[in-house]
Amino acid sequence: MTKRQQKINKKRSPYSPQNLKRVARQTGVRRVSAGAFSEATAMGKEYFSAVLHYATVYAQHARRRTVLATDVQHAQEALSAGRDDSGPEKG
Repeated sequence: MTKRQQKINKKRSPYSPQNLKRVARQTGVRRVSAGAFSEATAMGKEYFSAVLHYATVYAQHARRRTVLATDVQHAQEALSAGRDDSGPEKG
């Protein structure tokens, strides 16, 4: 019996140009420049690291080592509340 060779799956970056193009097309964008790819990649990584930081803080506060989906949801809400650019401040 011969052993079959296993295919090695190369992990693709979630911020690859193909993935960014697909998301852009779904949102209605027709063309995307090369500079936009690098900028979107940097922004995506920055946002993802910030969400994970906040989610880790929530998990540590609850005395857990495992970050749960609810921690990530709360972290996203906290980040979106800080980035509320809906207009002039009320009050």
